[in-house]
Amino acid sequence: MSRSDGSETPADPKPAAIEDRDLRVVLEIERGGPCFMDDLAGDVIDIDVRVVNGTCHTEATVCEPSSSTNSTIDTSRANNIESDEDRVVTKYHTDEVCDHCPSSVFAAYGCIPHFVRADGRSFFIKAFLPNSAMVSNLVSDLNEIGSTVRLVSMTHTGSGEELSDEIYEVDVSALTHKQREALELAIEEGYYEGGERPSMASLADQLGISTSAFSQRLARAEGHVMGQFNG
Repeated sequence: MSRSDGSETPADPKPAAIEDRDLRVVLEIERGGPCFMDDLAGDVIDIDVRVVNGTCHTEATVCEPSSSTNSTIDTSRANNIESDEDRVVTKYHTDEVCDHCPSSVFAAYGCIPHFVRADGRSFFIKAFLPNSAMVSNLVSDLNEIGSTVRLVSMTHTGSGEELSDEIYEVDVSALTHKQREALELAIEEGYYEGGERPSMASLADQLGISTSAFSQRLARAEGHVMGQFNG
């Protein structure tokens, strides 16, 4: 693959057996073409993609209404997680790699894309790179396949004081819309502040859902956020 500047993308990157990659980037990538996820009902909350010999293997975890009868993908493993109104189901899909799939570009650079979530036609992808120059080239090549790319964050993980500063950076992009809504409401209403705080029932009433449903959404949102402090 040739970049717009005429140079070649490394087709077969062979990094050292152990290579330091302390530059963490999160990119919002609006893909340049259709994807099987366009036909999934509900919010895509987790994606795992493996590209092997030109074949894309994808598992997409979807939070969908329990009444959904979507049968686009036959193979699924369902677990009732949030409440009677929502369920979380994992869909498996395999097909030839699309020309506009960002995974192939990451693979060309010897990078592992961590799909944080999907939002409409956009993917939020986290990756670890050796330097900022590679970020620029990576973004350029993503543009070449028709993607629109936005840099969400770029952080040197480092150690010592750098790590101490970074630990307060929290990424909420992995939350579903409903989980984020519950968390934002709890923060706005002072649920995490000292003194008298609103009840779970009163917060649930504001969203028009049951106390149990709100509690489960908030617990999952808190789990996503707090899990980052162990990373």
